Amino acid sequence: MYASAALDAARPMTGELPPIVVAESAPVVAFEIFYREVRPTIGRALALALGDADIAAEATDEAMTRAYERWSTVGQLDRPEAWVYRVASNW
Repeated sequence: MYASAALDAARPMTGELPPIVVAESAPVVAFEIFYREVRPTIGRALALALGDADIAAEATDEAMTRAYERWSTVGQLDRPEAWVYRVASNW
C-alpha cells in the first residue's frame, strides 16, 4: 500500500475537497490589472517599431517580467507603461 493510499484511507470521504484559498496582496492585483490593460498596446507598438511581432512579444514579456520584479518601484511611476516600453525596446 502506498503512503498516499494509507492517508486517503484515514480521511473520511466527503465527496469534495476543501477550496484552496490564496490571499492576493494589493500589489499583485495592481500589477495584474496593469498587465491586462497595457500589455497588448506595448506589444503592438513594439511590433510596429521593430517590424517583427514575435520579437516584440518576447521583448514585451521580458519587460513585463522585470516590471513585476520591481513593481514596488515601477508601480509608483507616473507612467509605468513608458518604463516597460523602454525596457522592452532596450532588450
